[in-house]
Formats: sequence, C-alpha cells, structure tokens
Amino acid sequence: MAGCLFCSAPLRQTFVDLGMSPLCESYLPAEALNQVERFYPLHAYVCERCFLVQVEQYVSPEAIFTEYAYFSSFSDSWLAHAKAYVDMIASRLGLSGTSRVIELGSNDGYLLQYFVAKGMPVLGVEPARNVAEAAVARGVPTHVAMFGRQTARELQAQGLQADLLIGNNVLAQVPDVNDFVAGMKLLLKPGGVITMEFPHLMRLMQENQFDTIYHEHFSYFSFLTAERIFAAHGLRLFDVQELRTHGGSLRIYAGHAEESGTPESEDVTRLRAREASAGLNRLGAYAAFTEQGVQLHSDINIGMAVALEEGLVAPVIRSADRLSLKDLAQQSRELVEKAQKKKLFPLDYEGGTFTVSNLGTFGVDNFVAIINPPQCAILAVGRVAPRVVPHGEGIAVRSMMTLSLSADHRIVDGAIAARFLQEVKILLERAAA
Repeated sequence: MAGCLFCSAPLRQTFVDLGMSPLCESYLPAEALNQVERFYPLHAYVCERCFLVQVEQYVSPEAIFTEYAYFSSFSDSWLAHAKAYVDMIASRLGLSGTSRVIELGSNDGYLLQYFVAKGMPVLGVEPARNVAEAAVARGVPTHVAMFGRQTARELQAQGLQADLLIGNNVLAQVPDVNDFVAGMKLLLKPGGVITMEFPHLMRLMQENQFDTIYHEHFSYFSFLTAERIFAAHGLRLFDVQELRTHGGSLRIYAGHAEESGTPESEDVTRLRAREASAGLNRLGAYAAFTEQGVQLHSDINIGMAVALEEGLVAPVIRSADRLSLKDLAQQSRELVEKAQKKKLFPLDYEGGTFTVSNLGTFGVDNFVAIINPPQCAILAVGRVAPRVVPHGEGIAVRSMMTLSLSADHRIVDGAIAARFLQEVKILLERAAA
C-alpha cells in the first residue's frame, strides 16, 4: 500500500484484514445479476507515526460518489438528529439571518433545510449530482463538486465563506484528507466555527465494530489523530461531544488556530486522557485489536450438536453450502454415528462457523442455545408437536416447531439474524406444504 493518507509514512501495520468484498454502496441492476461482481481487498492499516487507520483506495471517489445510492432524508431518526443539531448550534453560536451556513457532503439537503426554515443563507457542497438535485428541489442551494482546496478557492472568489461550516459523516469518505481540511481552512470566515461528525475509532475498537469498515470509508479517526490533522492545517479543536449515532460518534468543534478566543473545553481534556489511557497514541493497542479480530471463512461449516452420555459434542459438516440436501443428510447421519461410537477425531470438531442444536428429539419444545466460540451463531431446534392454531374462522391442529437463533453481534447484527431466521421458516414451511 502507498504511504499514509495524512503524513505519508510507510504503512506496514495491519489493523484488520477483512478479505475480499464488493463496494457496499454499489447496487447491481437486474440485467447484471448474472454477471460477475467485482470484489476488492478490504484491508485496513494503521499508520505507525500518526495512528490514522485507513484502507487502500481501489476505486476513484468520482466512481463512488458521482451517482450515489444513499439519501439521508429517508431516515426519520437521522432527520430528527439533524433538526436537534440545527436548533442547538443556532442557539449556541447566536446565528442570525446574516450568518452563512455551508455543509460539505450535504447530500439531499436533509440538514440545511432546517437552517433555510430559520431564514439563514445556506449552501450545500455535494459530489453526487443525483442527490444534489433532490436538495435543490427541497429549496437548498447546492454546488456539485468534490470538496478540497480548489472548490474552496472557487467559492471564496464568489464571496462565499462560512460562519458555520459543517461536515457530517463525510470526513471518513475523503481520499485526500489534507486537501479537504486545508479547503475548510480557506472556506471558514474569521471567527467562524467548524463542526464535524464521524464514527469514533475508540468505540469501533472497544466494541469490535468491524462491520463499519468498508471501501467507501477511507479513514477512521480517534480524537487524537483528528486533532493532529486539523492542527497541521491551522485549525484548533476546542470542544467535542460524544454521540450515539453510528455505533458511537464524535462531534468536534474547530476554529482558526490563530484565534484563541474560545477556551478549550473540559470534554476535550477528558477525551484526550481517555484515548491515551486506551493506548490510541501507541501502536500496541492497534496490534492487539488485530490479534483479537474476526476471522473470515470462505466456506460454511456447520456443527451438528450431538448429545452423548459424556456431554454434548458438535462435529462439523464442512463446506455445507456446496452440498445437496441428500449429501447433507448423509453426512449428518455419518457424524452422529461416529459420535455415538466414539470414533470422532479432533479434526472432526474444528473449523465450525455455525451450529445446529436439536433438543426436539428429547421432547424439548423450545430453548435458547449458547454460541460455541468463535462461531457466529447457533440455531436451536425444538420438537415437532401437534398444536391448535387459528384457521379461517375456526381452529385446526397443525404440526408446529419452535426455532430460536443466538448470534454474535460483533459479526451479525440483530436485523440480519432475524431475516435469516425468517428465511429458514419460509423454506421449512414451503418444504412441508
């Protein structure tokens, strides 16, 4: 990989290697469903000098963001978050009808619309033309461009500078962080304030939020590293707030470094100390995350829980996703027979990624199974029994079975687990029909 996106130091230390993955914001049209989708390495590194966590750029930002699939206004909770921010910051900074507000990565006007409603002059800067058109239709003036020094100078030449300069969840998506932050310095009025929101690297590491790492997010920031980057471009961070959004985010406040009128908040001092205590200013903490990270398997290896007098064992059916139902049933019978005859070898237990535990054969109606670490989930299968159920305007007796799924939320979130269980239910009902 090339040098660090911020300081250009060589990148040697892996943060986490997530194998190969397609671009997450790219959706295949119907006519392309039978074609091969491109996969790219998803390998995050940490800089040994500045501790910026980053992924390599395989696709140009123009290819990703010129036509974008995400519209912020589709989320009611995000709109509520945006409106609450607008009310707070307008009051805190004493903004008026002469205060210019500029948002970078303004999407479809989800946030600036609330400043417009307060009668303030606004401008959005958004690279995705399709999204910008939605903003303009909402009454939010939007300049279509990738932001950096050049765009900042063009806006300056038009007499446009910001009393309040905003960037929500855009900093991580910037491939040239130096150009972007330097552009903010140019676009900010004397006495102006910058606020930026981005996912907090410390929370990602503490909670194993590796699913927030993807190609469109080039960088992952701690407060300490963000402070260093902004300082390099003449901007001083003077306040910070910790937010619940996106698994835990930071909202940083910045101004021109040469203007020392705003004192540094106690929250800045406390967060610096907490990050230093967590080791975010030392390489060891990042190496430790690498060692306790998630291992990706190319195959689906299903463990079949088998009860013996000595206890429960879970021999593994390997590459189950490549087997027919007939082959799965045959291998399952063979493994159960080997287990009962105590002829299992250590290799028979290794490499499982998912376990099925069936206590229905013991007359158990339902139960919650405990995951076998380091597997991602376990499916608990209860007994099939006749039950009275509603049928039309009357009742009927049907054979029913209860399933429950336990999943490791570091790997699979609850919504995905629920959809998986729903799909299992549909397939079983279809087979029984």
